[in-house]
Amino acid sequence: MGAGITLGISGWRLQGQRTGIGRYVASLLQHIDPPTARNSFSRINVYTPAAIDRSGLYLPDTLDTTVLASTLPMIAWDNLRLGPSARESVVLYPSFSRPVITRGASVVVTHDATMRVVP
Repeated sequence: MGAGITLGISGWRLQGQRTGIGRYVASLLQHIDPPTARNSFSRINVYTPAAIDRSGLYLPDTLDTTVLASTLPMIAWDNLRLGPSARESVVLYPSFSRPVITRGASVVVTHDATMRVVP
């Protein structure tokens, strides 16, 4: 196992109709290779504000899910529910920002081609 390193993933964008970042997150999760994941992380946990239908996502069985129930918009949910609750070593935030207060390391994904277009 991944030497006790755990990975959390913000799955707020998985709810409702998935466009743009929601499709990116779904694809990222679907393509996590279970043997590689087991060698890299002792646990991978996807946080969502509501239960998600796993049958339509084809998620690997190695992924855990945690519902932090809320109807808050994403930025508020990230800051008031996810940030204080996530206990993983690293948390992936796929939507341009992260909570103001987090417990572990953060990875923030910025979907932007500006540096390629204007080096």
